[in-house]
Amino acid sequence: MPFVFKKHNAVKDKKIQQFLLDEAGLSSSVSQKLLAKNRVFDDQGNVLKNGQTLQCEYVQVAVFEGHTRGLKPVFEVEDFAVFDKPSGVMVHPTRKTTAYSLLDEIRHHFGDEADLAHRIDAETSGLVLVAKNKQASTILKTMFEHGKCDKEYLALVKGQLKNNITIDKPISKSNSTIKVKMTCENKKGKVSITHIHPLEFNKKAKAYQSSQALHVELTQDNEKINEVQSDCILCGSCYSACPVYAVNEDFLGPFSLTRVWKYVSDKREEGAEEKINHIQTSGVWDCTLCNECTLVCPQDISSKADIEKLRSKSAMVGYSDPNFASFNSFGGGFGFDGSPSF
Repeated sequence: MPFVFKKHNAVKDKKIQQFLLDEAGLSSSVSQKLLAKNRVFDDQGNVLKNGQTLQCEYVQVAVFEGHTRGLKPVFEVEDFAVFDKPSGVMVHPTRKTTAYSLLDEIRHHFGDEADLAHRIDAETSGLVLVAKNKQASTILKTMFEHGKCDKEYLALVKGQLKNNITIDKPISKSNSTIKVKMTCENKKGKVSITHIHPLEFNKKAKAYQSSQALHVELTQDNEKINEVQSDCILCGSCYSACPVYAVNEDFLGPFSLTRVWKYVSDKREEGAEEKINHIQTSGVWDCTLCNECTLVCPQDISSKADIEKLRSKSAMVGYSDPNFASFNSFGGGFGFDGSPSF
């Protein structure tokens, strides 16, 4: 876990900002940043604000400490480095419970002053430029802000794109339930120009579309279900928090099961019962419904709720919880033989 709590014995009646300078040994800028981001707490877990006088026994400071999973920079000079980020890894944590991000590797290799010069989406793989000190960070971020750096992406698209396309429209965050979705419909967005060049068309590739999808009309509720399920950024936090997966690696896990629910609930998809059949072993019935996966999900996807719905669907096609199989008859599971004597 990158965020750890540092505990310091409090000095009563002392201002919190002065306490962080004198007792915690933090600089003025770091202290102000921690207070502004609500990362300083009293011994009861209450957030301490700038200007407050200490009346607690000790102070807790949430500090980011990067840890490595073996990812190393592919290029490095004195002031900056480049990482090849794999798909499924966020560039920075979205909350204190985020298990791992690229920022872990950056701080592990280069210290607390190192930072991202730009960002790419969690599901996108590719090169990320990293500043190794504050001066380099300011220069690189200014270059990106003023459009002095170009980004190039390779993408697979459905259909055939025959001509070059230029999108010259301002970009801003969308009001969609998918929090990372962007739109070009807001005229007050940031200036953005995107050039799209088709490289190659695979004539042999065929996009899958079930015959059932051609005859289904989706309601807004149907679309909302599918949109929420598509919100996953593949961070793996749900697996890190799952107590069942920790002791049973055969367990399909929160992500896999919530993805099954996405397709089972999609009216355009065929073979729902076949999908249900595949999740009966090390699947829906092994989950303890502890809700830990939902609590750590940065996109607020409720895998617990999805698993409960899959259990209901399983029951509808004739399955039952094997954990209660021994209770199907009076004589089973308790050591009773059904006779009045014990």
